[in-house]
Order: sequence, then structure tokens, then C-alpha cells
Amino acid sequence: MARDVPVGPFLGLNNKLRPTELDAAQRDSKGARYLYGADNVDLTGRGGLKRREGFSLQLAGAVHSLWSDPLGAFAMVDDDLCALSPAGAGLAATVLRAGLPKMPVSYARAANGIVSWSNGLELRCIVDGVDYPMSAAPALSPEVVASAGGALPEGLYIVAFTWSGPQGESAPTHAVQIEVPDGGRIDIADAAGATVWLSGPNGDHVSSYGIVTSVAVLAPGGRVSRTLNTAPMPAGHIVRMHNGSLLVAHENIVFVSVPYASGIYQPARGYVPFPSKVTVMEPVEGGVYVCTEQKTYWITDFFGEAALVPRFPFGAIPGTGVFSPEEFKAYWQTPQGLASGDALGTVELLQANALRLPPASFGATLYRMRDGRSSVVTTRNGVQPNRAAALAWADADVIRKETSDDL
Repeated sequence: MARDVPVGPFLGLNNKLRPTELDAAQRDSKGARYLYGADNVDLTGRGGLKRREGFSLQLAGAVHSLWSDPLGAFAMVDDDLCALSPAGAGLAATVLRAGLPKMPVSYARAANGIVSWSNGLELRCIVDGVDYPMSAAPALSPEVVASAGGALPEGLYIVAFTWSGPQGESAPTHAVQIEVPDGGRIDIADAAGATVWLSGPNGDHVSSYGIVTSVAVLAPGGRVSRTLNTAPMPAGHIVRMHNGSLLVAHENIVFVSVPYASGIYQPARGYVPFPSKVTVMEPVEGGVYVCTEQKTYWITDFFGEAALVPRFPFGAIPGTGVFSPEEFKAYWQTPQGLASGDALGTVELLQANALRLPPASFGATLYRMRDGRSSVVTTRNGVQPNRAAALAWADADVIRKETSDDL
């Protein structure tokens, strides 16, 4: 005769206990217990099991590097960087940049809505659905010539150029020095759209003369260059925004842009080296968690005297960082399971006491809002499926085999 068997409530997964010992971990009189495994189910707020919804193909092609926020979604589809948008029962992919190598892409959106992206080879940005270079570049190298017919005093002049793009003013070209005779002028060729920066005679700092093809008269009082002694931001395998600066992780170095000028950085001090390759970089309000192959660090000030504060004596699995906008926390996967870090630099291992996890070379993490509940869904490459996983609610019949004393 079949009988009902109560199932749950559950505390979550635990594969450190034997399957027969899961209900020995009771924490209260309700008889809560652990699951040894769970496949395609979610835990409800009361510890019950709920089957995850099924799925259907939304977009054909080889898709990777999927990223979204409330303002948009992007992904690599085959060899193209695409913007994704709803289209009927599926998704439409609008190509932004075609013919890219099959490399992971990282994204970050600034407060002005511009999305920066990098695949480790190039750093670019998306503005109003159009892909642009991060920093405007000249079509030709400007040519500077000194000639007569002006009113410049005799002396040596320093000349440099910048271009304006979606991310603001570019880093300046290498400054050139030109000797001008008394009563001379400076003619400029092949600098269409460039702002000309010029010093006084025998001077050492430059000011703006605007977009011109010739300078014949000194014009003191032009704005002083904000981009002097800067260089274009390098590409990297992770990009993030923090306090108005773009952060780019390239191998074991984190480059930090000039605040509110994401395309440029100061080579003299706009970077932080780490002992090994950066695998996860997640900003929160009070600082940035930087995880390497060996350790996890917390840093609050990239431009001041703040030191790197170690948080874990181990690193993170590449690709597993995510930020929770509801909790203002960062999450990432470590060799000991999921970790979280709050806005004050306090970290916590969420699975170390319950789960034993095999090594992984990379992974991915999703922060999801569903049915009024938020959850962090993460995957680790190379993890084998659990053969003792709970699949969903099911009826169970227990049949006892009859015994006999007969030989």
C-alpha cells in the first residue's frame, strides 16, 4: 500500500555528507535537511523544491559572452558583436562589429550610458547602438611647418594634437618642437578635426588653440590640456567601471582611466600590478575586489595611498564575477565555492562548509530576479553532473520484497 512521505524543507546542497546522513544535519525541530544534489530545480523561500521552467531556442548561432543590464544586452554571435533585442517569440541580433576573433568579451556601462567592451585585443565603446573606437585617432599624422608671414615671437614652440570622440578628448600625440623665426607662423596639415595645443616661445606647457590649420598670433588664456602626459587605455580581458574611472585588467595589471575620461590613463601612476593574472574584478560602492590566480584582494583607492588588502589566500575562477544591484554585493566562484563581498570589504564563503567542488578552469555567473526572489546562478566548467540529484517532486512507492526461510 502506497503512503505519502514528507519531503523537505531543505537547507540547500551538501555533498560532504553521505547520502544516508543528510537528515542527520537537522538544525531545528522542523526536520530540515540537506540535498545531496539538485538538477533543474530551485529552492523556494520555505525550503521547498520548484522545477525550473523549460527553455527554447531564442537565437541561432554560436553564442558566447552574453551580458545585459536594464538598458540593453550584448553578445558575440558567431564572429560578430551584436546588440540583442526582443523580436516576437525570440531575439533579434543587430551586428555592431563584424569579423572578430573567437575570444571572450567583457563589458561595462558608465553612468552616461556608454558601454565599454574589450576582448583582450582591442578596447572600444558602444554609444546609442553604434560601435566606436574608445579614443578618436587621426587618419594621417599631422605635419607642422614654420614659415614667415605671422606675428609669433622667435623661439622654440611645442605642438601637440588631440581628437574628440564619444569618450571625450583623446590622449595627445607625441609633442613636437619647432623653431619659429621672429614674425613667423606655424602651419598645420593633415590634422582635420584636431585640436591644436601650443606652448609659448621656449615654454614648456601647452594650451588650446582650437581646430585650426595655422597659428600666426599668440593667444594667451587658452584652456590648459587635461590630457597632457596621458596615453590611450590598453585593451584587456576584464573591463569594469568604478567611481567614474574605467578599470581594465590586462594579464596581471589593472589599468585605471582618468576619472570621467574612459579612453585615457596616466602611464606614470594609472595602474596597479598584481603577483599573478587577474581572474575576477568586481567593483562595489566602497572599493573593488580583485581576484588573481593565487589570492583575493580588496582595494579602496587606486590613485591614493591605499594598500592592497588580502581577503582570501586563494583566487577566483575566471569569468565568475557578478554584481548584485539589490544587495550592493559582489559574487564570484572560488576553489571553495561561491564567495560574496559587501560594500565595506567584508567577504564570506557561502558554500565551503557544505560543498566539495572539483577544480575548474573557467565559469560564468548570472544574477537573476524571478518570482520576486533574487538568486545567483553559477556554473563551473568541467564539473560532472550529480547522479543522485533531485529532479522534481515525484510520487514514491516503497515495495518490500517477501522473505523466505527456504534454502
